[in-house]
Amino acid sequence: MEHHRAKRLLEAETCFYQVLQQQPDNSYANFNLALVYQDQGDQIKALQYYQKAIQIKPDFAEAYNNLGNLYLKFSLRYSHNLSMGFTWGL
Repeated sequence: MEHHRAKRLLEAETCFYQVLQQQPDNSYANFNLALVYQDQGDQIKALQYYQKAIQIKPDFAEAYNNLGNLYLKFSLRYSHNLSMGFTWGL
C-alpha cells in the first residue's frame, strides 16, 4: 500500500500481484490492485479487480463505491461520445 500512496504504481502492482499469487482470494489485494489500475488509467482492469474484491467480500462497501464511480465515468464518457456523434463502431 505504501508504494501506491507514493505513486510508485509499478512497484505497487508487483506487490499486490505477489500477494494474489499466495492468496488469490484476498479481497484487499484485489481492491488495491484495482486502485492501481484506476490510477494508471486502465479502467477495464480496475473494473475487473473491483468486481473480484466484491465477489470475495460481498459487504466490501468501499469496493462498491469505487465500482459505482467507475460505472458513472463510463456512462458519462459514453453520453459525451454520443453527443459528439461517435458511434462506437456501430
